[in-house]
Amino acid sequence: MKRLIIAMLLVVFVTVTAHGAGTVTVTGPTKVHNTQYVVVFTCTADAADGSYPQTDINQDYARMLNDLEGFWLSHVKVTPDATTAPVDDSDLALTVGGTDILGGNGVDIVDNAVDGYCVPYGSSNDAQYPMTVGHNMKLVITGNTTNSAVTVVTLVFEN
Repeated sequence: MKRLIIAMLLVVFVTVTAHGAGTVTVTGPTKVHNTQYVVVFTCTADAADGSYPQTDINQDYARMLNDLEGFWLSHVKVTPDATTAPVDDSDLALTVGGTDILGGNGVDIVDNAVDGYCVPYGSSNDAQYPMTVGHNMKLVITGNTTNSAVTVVTLVFEN
């Protein structure tokens, strides 16, 4: 009986801990045109403090990067959930080796009511142009304090 109670408490503890940590799920890459793929990240903030988990795309979604070899990140769409929206003007970054390949274009892009769009930033004369898919890419959303807020981040790749 004692083992049963301990087992039940452990299940409850693990379930609560997993629910409170925030999650990111990925769909794709999905081919939408002959030269275009989309990858959709559904990000749910932590139930206790509203923070989103940082997502290491290279480690967690290595297959995705292989499928997209030779493709360019064309643009990013950020959609707030209609029911549990994030804090207005939260920030999005896509980093490669610690550098934001959006070049700051993701600052304040996470809205609580409307979709946000941005393009990556190139390094040639600070011009905006598509960026190649890189290794060690991380998806980072900061500035949210709404517990369990949901934000959908869509990456559009072209070749």
